[in-house]
Amino acid sequence: MKKCIFAAFAAVMSSVVGNTLSEETLLRFAPMPKIPVIDGKIGYDEWKYASTTFGGISPKTKLMTFRQNDFRFGYDAKNVYFSITSEIPLAPQSLDKDDCVEFQLLPPGKTKPFVIQYDITGKGQVPAGAKLKNSIGYAIMNAEQGKCWITEIAIPYSALGVTGFKDGEKWGLQMIRHWSSQKETGFFHLPKKAGEMATFIPDFNAPTISFDGFGLLMYTATGNYNWTYRIENTLKQEFGVHSESYRSGVNAAATLDINNPDLFGKEEKVRIGYSQVVKPGKTGLFQLHMMAQFPGKPRLLYSFLKGYNNVVYYKRTMFWDVILSQRAAVYKDDRGLPYLNAGYYPSF
Repeated sequence: MKKCIFAAFAAVMSSVVGNTLSEETLLRFAPMPKIPVIDGKIGYDEWKYASTTFGGISPKTKLMTFRQNDFRFGYDAKNVYFSITSEIPLAPQSLDKDDCVEFQLLPPGKTKPFVIQYDITGKGQVPAGAKLKNSIGYAIMNAEQGKCWITEIAIPYSALGVTGFKDGEKWGLQMIRHWSSQKETGFFHLPKKAGEMATFIPDFNAPTISFDGFGLLMYTATGNYNWTYRIENTLKQEFGVHSESYRSGVNAAATLDINNPDLFGKEEKVRIGYSQVVKPGKTGLFQLHMMAQFPGKPRLLYSFLKGYNNVVYYKRTMFWDVILSQRAAVYKDDRGLPYLNAGYYPSF
């Protein structure tokens, strides 16, 4: 569990220099009216009212990890809920003690985050009173080559030293998947410096917005994508949501700098959604389908969704490139076992 221990140590060290919240990655959503069953299995719509995000970001490449993982995060009046679905090695490789997941929450006014981390056996840093279940199965949100480690955990507020989330307060948030057999780490928020975390704002009068992924892997040779943002309106009144999200093909320069002047006017930018009003208790979707998104220069997914009230509810930036990610993640491990080829980039 060296990697997990190091991750926890890094969190402690970051508290020495002070944690900061970045609004470059931001979630703002309401409590879950229906909570998931913590059994290590994810059924359709079970985590519907959590905020879900597809794709971890590698600190090594600054790109989406070659292997799939989904982050889920929600809350109600009693608990905080986390789940990660992540690809595992194909046989004969297996998960070991250095494969782990990690969740961090930083309460308002605090300098040290609360850290939860554990492996497939449930061993690690788990607070008393938490309910935790793991299993091996298939992802339901995006297809994948091979099976996944599915973990679910419910953490009571008492374990965090609080009575609950207060409406409108700002918390630090981080979710991480560490792979051991092929050295790779997938972050929910890629920190630019030690101690930087995403911003989470509990808002009892907000919708819950998710990025459900790139689409299903049906025809691997086509490179067709279907980006999907999902809005759950759990309120008693209709809610207007405006999307400024886009997919950008960075064709002129291989750079991961969203503000690089070399890209201005050269990238192929395609909007994902515009505006819609979601009725009470209903689901809204913003989707974009594009064909033949073959490997090339890095591409960008910029997620920015706000209400008609001009309040931002979901924000995140993620670059990806099939070839660069594969080169960085795929090689034989120290035991000489076969290449891990469970990772994929989807095709619809």
